[in-house]
Amino acid sequence: MYYIGIDGGGTKTVAVLGTSKGHILAYRRTGATNPNRAGLDTCLARLHELLTHLKEHHPTAYAHVQSIYCGIAGGSSSSYQQAITASIRPILPEHSTITVHHDGIAALYSATLGRPGIIHISGTGSVTYALDALGNEHRLGGWGYLLGDEGSGFAIGRSAIRAALTHNERKSPLQKLILQHFSTDAIENVIPAVYQENGRDAVAKLCPYVFQAYEEGDVMAKQILMDTANGIAVQLASLMSKVHNAEDWTIVLAGGVMNQPAIVSMIKHTLSQKASSWSILTPTVPPVIGALIAAIQPYENVTKAIVTNALHLLNQDTDSM
Repeated sequence: MYYIGIDGGGTKTVAVLGTSKGHILAYRRTGATNPNRAGLDTCLARLHELLTHLKEHHPTAYAHVQSIYCGIAGGSSSSYQQAITASIRPILPEHSTITVHHDGIAALYSATLGRPGIIHISGTGSVTYALDALGNEHRLGGWGYLLGDEGSGFAIGRSAIRAALTHNERKSPLQKLILQHFSTDAIENVIPAVYQENGRDAVAKLCPYVFQAYEEGDVMAKQILMDTANGIAVQLASLMSKVHNAEDWTIVLAGGVMNQPAIVSMIKHTLSQKASSWSILTPTVPPVIGALIAAIQPYENVTKAIVTNALHLLNQDTDSM
């Protein structure tokens, strides 16, 4: 049988057509499909683009697709799920099952290969999500930067600007990096850039400077990262206390922010004071393979061979797939 996995985010979306063993037959990448950011019409158009490519590249396999799993950032709304399902239903085989969900499960499965666990994703935005052994789902955050993206690149960047504005008399490494980034000599000149149309992304781009300043011994940067780690650890511990069978949890830390060893180390240290019996994993395959696993799991067993096969094929020239 054949399956389709789609990982849709706020900057890019990837789709694969493959088998339960991770043999990737077709691959396609396009722009953002988060309906809250790109808009629903753009989201639907790009999903059609992806599926059309998969069909054209491997029509025989496409005609026998058993299941498609769409992990879409912002896709937790039932209205979005219904709209996406209704839109792509006519261009899929009649027998194919369609699942549309947020991107948390795909990211989780990219590390656990289909097993339950807790994941914290920190990119431009953030979310903490748990799936227990009974299939119950729980989440904290993920409501967007206006309502709560704790631990995200945006939140870290915002804290950096706030600290620089509050302690304007200091010329700390962090403040100097922010001023250099915006090509100005006064921190107040940063404010207009923050309130532009792309202000969210402008703020999130400051996140790497916080880690750089931390490595240079900046006190404000250290405090920002410690506060961030504590907030993430609190969310993880909160979910561990609420969900079924939380005695021995697998925790996945994913997203660009979690590529920084300093924040991972701080989270581990803080979490050890709040909870016990947990282990941390990092993703072994891209989230789109996690989406493929989610499509496969209701029908076939998922084996570790999917990791070897998927990575081998995805490391090749995907433009020809």
